[in-house]
Amino acid sequence: YLELGLDNNNISESYTAISERILKVEEKLVDNKLKLDENKLLTETHRDNLKLGIELLNENNDIEFCLMFLASGISTSKYEISVHDKYNDLLTKFLITQEKVNKLEAFSGVKNKINLDITWFSIFLEFYNSDNIEYTLSKFNVTLGDFIKACREASEISQKVYSIYEIENFDIIAKKLKHNIIQKTMI
Repeated sequence: YLELGLDNNNISESYTAISERILKVEEKLVDNKLKLDENKLLTETHRDNLKLGIELLNENNDIEFCLMFLASGISTSKYEISVHDKYNDLLTKFLITQEKVNKLEAFSGVKNKINLDITWFSIFLEFYNSDNIEYTLSKFNVTLGDFIKACREASEISQKVYSIYEIENFDIIAKKLKHNIIQKTMI
């Protein structure tokens, strides 16, 4: 050590500098993996609206979040259904993220803004909790055909999210939607 001009202080400083560099490289790798996962999901689903939920995936993954995430990716929205006040905090997180994403994209020259539409959230949540299709359809005055179509979309998105991010609740939701919709379409 002395031949290299290193004493104990220099050695510990070198270890600290190397450790800091390693942490920065690891952070970049994690960021790159997250971007690759996001791009993969957006490419496979063709739904830019999922960007909002993707931005929040690290913070949330409870059932309500997952259902709101899925609702934001459903392509049909001919119903006007409000969200219960109990879920305003979650909705606010999505709206704040929407604002951030739209500002970043506008700065980058993207002209089309992302508009959050979570019409299906309350319907999915009711169905998830009650496990009763007829009750859910009646409560929200939704047609069986629209419900089946939305559930199929949500199930497909949920399976893709699970396969990429491995968040267990998306797998649970996908299986529940798929199982119940298959049963209903057989009747």
